[in-house]
Amino acid sequence: MIKMRTVLSGFLIMLVLLLSACQSTQQSTPVAQSFKLNEGTDITITPPKGFVLAQEFLGFENTEQRAQIEVSELPLPLSLVNVTFSKEQLTTLKLTLESKQKVPYGNGEAWLFTLRQAINGLYYKKLWLLTGDEISTVRAVASYPESLENQLAAPMKQALLRSSYAPSMSERALLGLPFSFDTVDYFTISKRATNSVVLYGQNDELITLSHGGLKKEKVEHKVLSDLFLKHSKALTDCKERSYTAISVDSIPATQITTHCLYKGAPRSINQVIVTNPGKFLLIQAVDNQQSSSEFEAKLKQFVASIRLQKQN
Repeated sequence: MIKMRTVLSGFLIMLVLLLSACQSTQQSTPVAQSFKLNEGTDITITPPKGFVLAQEFLGFENTEQRAQIEVSELPLPLSLVNVTFSKEQLTTLKLTLESKQKVPYGNGEAWLFTLRQAINGLYYKKLWLLTGDEISTVRAVASYPESLENQLAAPMKQALLRSSYAPSMSERALLGLPFSFDTVDYFTISKRATNSVVLYGQNDELITLSHGGLKKEKVEHKVLSDLFLKHSKALTDCKERSYTAISVDSIPATQITTHCLYKGAPRSINQVIVTNPGKFLLIQAVDNQQSSSEFEAKLKQFVASIRLQKQN
């Protein structure tokens, strides 16, 4: 009986130790976490060991070592990162730029900044990973005390470089634009730039929506049409134009129809121009033929789906 108790006691001790080891392994094994920054904007990061999800910001923290990784989205095209975060600009943020370089990231490249900052008498190192597109920039910031650089620099840099960012163009295409629309099951979004969206129709028709500012509060739509056609690199030899008064989201607009050479081939061109004080929206459509009743009907349906951001 005593022997049985001894065996049972030993078994229970081994079981407790085994469960404790499993629990410890689970707690110490880093787990990848995805952070949703905006519609279609997610970044996934696996933190270094010892880091847990932060409670007060998007990212991870190690309170014992006063280190953290924080992710955010900036309303800034990635192409402007160099200008916006110049050495001089960073100095105004009390950050000292030590180095910056382009690094391989996913299927492309990203910027990696190494910075130094004094906070409450302590010096911290900060690594900025900057990726994104012409819509916005995603920034992942690793921060740790300079005194722990030998211990934390490598794993925190590795966490940033091994992160993954896969934006969804279909979800991000209209972010930050003063209009929205329905693609009416005919047009597909192809490209997004800072102030424009490009769509293609099922028969390779082309629609570009662009917005911008005007130097004057009011400019005639005919004048704007001439200006847009004149400065188009792809359109030449435009013929006489017809003008029709329409509305876009209950705001007066003008539809202009003409025929031009588009990259040397004759095409039918449709423009729709809407203006608010000091602002314009241009919808410019290029048919893949000289004229197509099917495309005109789809274009009319598309324009009817456009919703403009109301001014306060």
